[in-house]
Amino acid sequence: MIRRPPRSTLFPYTTLFRSNHQYLATHPHTQAWYRKHSLVNREVWEQGISIIGVVNGKSIRIGIERDPLEILKMGTYVGSCLGLGGLCTYSSAAVLLDDNKHVLFARDHQQTVIARQLIAISADDELVCFEVYPLSANSTMKKLFKEYDINFSHALGLPLYQPDDNDQKDCQIEHILSTDWWDDDAWNFRIDEG
Repeated sequence: MIRRPPRSTLFPYTTLFRSNHQYLATHPHTQAWYRKHSLVNREVWEQGISIIGVVNGKSIRIGIERDPLEILKMGTYVGSCLGLGGLCTYSSAAVLLDDNKHVLFARDHQQTVIARQLIAISADDELVCFEVYPLSANSTMKKLFKEYDINFSHALGLPLYQPDDNDQKDCQIEHILSTDWWDDDAWNFRIDEG
């Protein structure tokens, strides 16, 4: 019989978050970022909003993910390069470490992740929303994310970044504690009705 080590031995970094869940929030670099970005309503940004809709006959709730292990699995859930073993797994860690980045999960009533979206606050204090994954997400799901993004932008009192079709890399997403992340193209909010 194989005995598994205790969970804290398997995941020592989770002990840090469970014993001091404010570690990242109170880190000096995080505090400095918020001082530099005083337009960002920290409470609204960190808590997010919640939106519920119906997709394919199922009730879907979209909200910011706060669980560290769930954040690290964001690419794995939707089969993207941010998943375990993917080319950009470091990006999941960057979203966990940096308070200016979040992942939104769309979950059904059983808490199964159906889709996800990365969002971030740019150096210019704009809400930047990235593509919805999986890329096969239908138009109804994408409309629900678009509704979330617009409503969250209003709740934050920050403009929604609108990418230029010619140059999508003109918005800068800063590093707070991370050293690198895959800066995917911002979503242009166009939804194919196919």
